[in-house]
Amino acid sequence: LALAQLKQSQKQGLNRLSHTQYDTIRRLRTSLAHVWESSAVCKSPELIFGFKNLKGDSFRTSNCPMESRWFALFNRGLLLRMGRQTETNFGLDYRVLDVMLTNMEMEANEELENYATHRHVVLVGCF
Repeated sequence: LALAQLKQSQKQGLNRLSHTQYDTIRRLRTSLAHVWESSAVCKSPELIFGFKNLKGDSFRTSNCPMESRWFALFNRGLLLRMGRQTETNFGLDYRVLDVMLTNMEMEANEELENYATHRHVVLVGCF
């Protein structure tokens, strides 16, 4: 799986032509972990053990190779080297924003039966 992730990362991505982003190749590990957990190999009674700490973090035992300490360190190194790239949100044209705010103002001035809907319109308009 580690080699498959490295090979996948070198393919052309949607946002970058030079490589695929980390969050995309992470899905490969997730899907293989789900296949492992639903397989007959993983279905043993001694593995059904888990707990939550006081902060609410969940911990569970697993014999899944994708949950090993080595693989966790490999993925962490992969993330540190690739980084998380995000595409910034592009702003709306001022004319589109003016129409949206005008529509919200008209909705806010109407007498709405539902208080939650009225509150939602006002909060979205303020945002």
